Amino acid sequence: MLKSLPFGVLILLVYLLSIPIRLILAWQTAHSPLHMLDGEFLSILTPDASYYGYNAKLLLQGLPHTQDVHSIEYLIYYLVKFTPFSLDQVMYFAPAFLSTLIIIPTILIASLYIKSRTILFILGLVSGVGYGYYSRTYLGYFDTDVLNNVFPMFMLYGMVLSLRKQQYSFLW
Repeated sequence: MLKSLPFGVLILLVYLLSIPIRLILAWQTAHSPLHMLDGEFLSILTPDASYYGYNAKLLLQGLPHTQDVHSIEYLIYYLVKFTPFSLDQVMYFAPAFLSTLIIIPTILIASLYIKSRTILFILGLVSGVGYGYYSRTYLGYFDTDVLNNVFPMFMLYGMVLSLRKQQYSFLW
């Protein structure tokens, strides 16, 4: 079945299968009073998460602020503004969706060397799920780490692709 699957569909399938696995923590703690406050999951407050959440809240309220606003704060702002999710929900669940994007460059890089779709599928699942448990990208821990490894991996893919094809246009 995986052999005939288009490459883009394989990546999408791995991404969609990785997310529910990453959400197991929410399912396990959904009824625990230790992990909830006023019906909302408790996020782990870090300086980064507090800063991003605070600035996103200022953006949502239309209030001016003196700090530079980073793109991740705009991402939080747009997710809260244009979806039915609250700021707390976005701050808690977004790491599962954002950091799982690591599977895209991982599968792209591996596909340059591995032709088996089954191996790429398994590799994608391991990278999508494992990354969340072996770094600071698990539920409730909203940090820049949710995207810090995804973008450099895309750059690595461009470098490897340009070396393999001897075309430096892949670096741009």
